[in-house]
Amino acid sequence: MSNKKFRTPAGGAKVTASEAEIELKKLTDRADQLMADAHTLYRRMNADGPLNADKVREMSETVACTMYQVVGIVSGVMATVDSAQAREIVGPGLKLPKVLRETLKRLGDRDDAYLDRELTHEEQIVNQTAPAKRPRGAKHPLLALVETGIKAGRLYEKIMGGLFPRVFNRPSLIDKENEKMMKAVDAAFPV
Repeated sequence: MSNKKFRTPAGGAKVTASEAEIELKKLTDRADQLMADAHTLYRRMNADGPLNADKVREMSETVACTMYQVVGIVSGVMATVDSAQAREIVGPGLKLPKVLRETLKRLGDRDDAYLDRELTHEEQIVNQTAPAKRPRGAKHPLLALVETGIKAGRLYEKIMGGLFPRVFNRPSLIDKENEKMMKAVDAAFPV
């Protein structure tokens, strides 16, 4: 083995070639174990046989049902939150534009005091601080839930668009194949 020098670890001690070989052996053994685990998992997944169109469709329907349930849960939670609570969570110091305030009043938003209130000094400072300089932190759980609901809704629409393309005014695979065939026929037999 060569006496090639390796990068010095954080502790300051030099790594010898034999230590590097030992680490490489450990990594190789771990990779072999992971591959064996992956093969075992693959065999378990394919216990019913290889994937086919029916099995993929069934799996997609299961995922779509799960996404539908997530969207339903988020909708149920959001139904319990009124507009004033949502505003306090999303932007407690955020002054709404005059046009939006007037529109909300016209639509019957009962929170006139919140809409017409003057911002406190602290809220004005928050509004004037650049986003990059504002303190970072975890999202409010309600915002995280809404974000999850939006993502689940998008995924649900994609899955359902694949399962039932005509519902979403998209061509199905059969429609696409027919269109290809018609183009081929038109090209072969020009009018």
